Amino acid sequence: MLGHAEFPPGELNKIMADKSGKIPSNNALNLYVGRAKKWGLIEAESNRRCLVLPMHFFQKGIGDETCDEHGIRPAKRFRP
Repeated sequence: MLGHAEFPPGELNKIMADKSGKIPSNNALNLYVGRAKKWGLIEAESNRRCLVLPMHFFQKGIGDETCDEHGIRPAKRFRP
């Protein structure tokens, strides 16, 4: 299982809206993601389209096995 949390374009911006409903710009969101990386809350490959969660903090053994943002797909088995 991956610790990737993918978001459609602009979705994380909406989630991060403040109490008054103001949606942060992409530049502000990049700053927030950078801070979370600096604090060790998310992995270095994280961006506003996919937050990669460190296994030692967040991984519970559930989740998806793919990440479109990072091009991760499970190996396909050959089926005759």
